[in-house]
Parts: sequence; C-alpha cells; structure tokens
Amino acid sequence: METMEQALIKAYGPNSRRAVTYSYVMKRILDSAKAPGFGDEAWAPLGELVDIAAFARMGNFMEVVDWNQYVPLLSMWSKATDWTFHVRRVTEGEDYAVLELHETAGYPDRDEDYNSISVYQFGQDGRLVHLDVYLQKREAPEASRRHSWDLAKVGART
Repeated sequence: METMEQALIKAYGPNSRRAVTYSYVMKRILDSAKAPGFGDEAWAPLGELVDIAAFARMGNFMEVVDWNQYVPLLSMWSKATDWTFHVRRVTEGEDYAVLELHETAGYPDRDEDYNSISVYQFGQDGRLVHLDVYLQKREAPEASRRHSWDLAKVGART
C-alpha cells in the first residue's frame, strides 16, 4: 500500500487532500479494530474530519446513514475486514473532491477486489458533510447466474 505522503502527491488542492486524509485515517482505525477493547469511540479521529450534525453517507446499496448510524457500521465492518487501497486519482471542485481507489478487502469467507469512486462534499469549514460511494467489481459466478443480463451474449469483458 502506498503511504499517505505518496498519495497526497496526487492531491492538488485542499479538498482532495481532505479526501485522501479521510481514507488514511479510516485505514489506521480499521487496522486497530482487531485489538481487544476496540469500540465505536475509536472512530473519534475520523469524526474530527466530519460535520457530525450535517453528515450523510449514501453507500453501495443506496442506503443513507447519518454519523451516529455510520459509526457502528464502520465498527462491524472493520472487525471483520482486512482492507487496503491504492489512490488512483483524486480531483476536486469548490466544495467537493472525487477520490478514485483500487481497494481490496479480505473477509473470513472471501476476498474482494474492486474499484471505487467516492464523492466527498465539504462544508465551508472544510469538514465532510456528505459522502457518496460507488463500487465497481466482478460478481461471483453464482451471483451473475441470478442476474438478468447475459454479459457473455453481448460480448462484455469481465
């Protein structure tokens, strides 16, 4: 995994640096989740980057959670996951950043490899107010059999 310093070279402005920093803070906390006594309070350093009262996250399944709902989800996920990422690109606008990652996640029953794009929206004080997450990954063969699209028939690359 690249270091935060290496990833920050790809960030040219304050919002893109905030998005990269958010990911590395999350990674540091996630890595500590397997230690005895880990609890939701461990996410406080990530919370410092967030406008907790205004925060909303729309996730992979279009679920929307506020900060108080998100923290327990992060705790559950981090205790069961070994996660790493590589920053592909990061771009930004006036109040947002778009972070493109290549991610890997190891779970007790499987490993996943995927690309993600996350859109970070920041308030005037620079804290995160909204996060949208989009994933791109290969589905397991049994999942694609249930799917209504015949990707092989149209010659799609998988």
